[in-house]
Amino acid sequence: MYKAIVLLKRRAHISSDDFESWFLGEHARHAAEVGGERLLKYTGSFVVAPGPRSPWPNNEPAVDVVSEFWCTDRATVEATYADLAGARGEVNNVLGMVSWREAFVAEEIDLLADLRHRPRRLRSD
Repeated sequence: MYKAIVLLKRRAHISSDDFESWFLGEHARHAAEVGGERLLKYTGSFVVAPGPRSPWPNNEPAVDVVSEFWCTDRATVEATYADLAGARGEVNNVLGMVSWREAFVAEEIDLLADLRHRPRRLRSD
């Protein structure tokens, strides 16, 4: 299964609460409207604490949310992300919510699906 992983950092003048409200509100509605039935699942994981041996400079995480959405295939992930970023994604950044964004397309492999066999990549591309 393929998915997009998008790391987002809020602008310095935006509080964590305001950023979360925007992401769960305006941004989520935008994603549902533009992504439609192509989105099998869409999640946002908000960073709440540093990991082991990963200190935060100035008590500030490098990213505020890890966003992921799944589609049936790689081409659909790429097209959906292009539509999401193109429709209003760049406008949202200009409006002052996001200072930095990094996006990836990834093949997800369930490492626990079968512990008796070594996980293998099932590439179709």
